[in-house]
Amino acid sequence: MNAEKGSETVDEALVDEVIKNAESALTAAAKSPNADLDAAITRLGKKGIVFGAVSALPEALSESLSTALNAEERGITVGTTGNPRGRRLSSDSWRKLASKLDVRPFHCVALCTSAAGCRAAVAANMICVAIPDAYTEFQDFGGVKAVLDSFDAKVIQRLFDAMND
Repeated sequence: MNAEKGSETVDEALVDEVIKNAESALTAAAKSPNADLDAAITRLGKKGIVFGAVSALPEALSESLSTALNAEERGITVGTTGNPRGRRLSSDSWRKLASKLDVRPFHCVALCTSAAGCRAAVAANMICVAIPDAYTEFQDFGGVKAVLDSFDAKVIQRLFDAMND
């Protein structure tokens, strides 16, 4: 079925197929998460630090990824934009996650890969650290606390050491 959106025609079947293919690819990639980050989450979780993630992906895809990553078992609370089709993150998405974690936003550190996610986290009154990827490295990350060029064990350790100071 095609639906009109402004002057564009949106092929719903095509959108569903793209989402299904993205879900398959992301779920496969989720089976091998960043081992350094995983170790840091485990270590810091034992110290009482809570972790959350906000996804702008469609809700069903976000839930599938959360399951594939065993987020709940690893102590990671996942929030979404609340839109079944997904959308850009808003400051409200970050504030809702902080509320879910029972933490005030200004006590949160948001790690984001996109400038839009960073702007939303900063607008929510969070400390934000940008970790651009190949798709976002050209974006303007003004307003963030730091921009990291990698996310290996040394960088993760320095980041969490700085949080403890």
